[in-house]
Amino acid sequence: PIAAGVAPSPVGFADVITFTTHKSLCGPRGAVILTRSPELARRIDRAVFPGEQGGPHLNTIVAQAVAFKLARSQAFRELQRAILQNRVAPTDELQRAGLTVYLAVGTQDSTNLDCSSVGGPDGTAVSGDQAARILDLAGIVVNRNTIPGDLSAASPSGIRLGTTWVTQRGFGEQESREVARLIAGLLQACTPYSQAGRKGAQRRAKVDYGKLMETQCRVRDLAAGAGIDFEPPS
Repeated sequence: PIAAGVAPSPVGFADVITFTTHKSLCGPRGAVILTRSPELARRIDRAVFPGEQGGPHLNTIVAQAVAFKLARSQAFRELQRAILQNRVAPTDELQRAGLTVYLAVGTQDSTNLDCSSVGGPDGTAVSGDQAARILDLAGIVVNRNTIPGDLSAASPSGIRLGTTWVTQRGFGEQESREVARLIAGLLQACTPYSQAGRKGAQRRAKVDYGKLMETQCRVRDLAAGAGIDFEPPS
């Protein structure tokens, strides 16, 4: 979004700026470090190569150059606007379903869902890892993610919902809302519980089989109706 000018830029304010080229920039896997300080640039260059970086892949460098060129196009700017718009819709739907969400710190194209807002009769809450695995069974891929209050990244309470890839597939507001409704419906059809284990109480979750099958079918139909590329509005 920053490259497209649809989100505030840290250029001119931060001494050092880092970003990846394979996420919202939609390019190949890689990263960039920017600085306006010649002294910092010298130290960073020496730390990166030959210190940390291995042999560069020229095919990746060429692909990054193409990604930077595409990032200057009007189509890319429209894509980034759509990505931000698609973030608002699922956030609204999840909140409407009674779930707690947080906007991911440092980005404007993703939302963190607090899975602990889904609890069982014994007070056990769904973990981020459980939620990610359950949604994966239905064909919805998310990342487990820490949320405010978590004490360890090894046991996060949230999942992260990004909108870059689905927007690239052609999803709009209505499709994004439907995905959020499917996520909320499936997670709320889970019954988390705790059982004794060798290392203390272990969290488990039962999933309503009928709801899982229904969600799988709806995800399949939603994906089948999507395109293979984003088309800017004419």
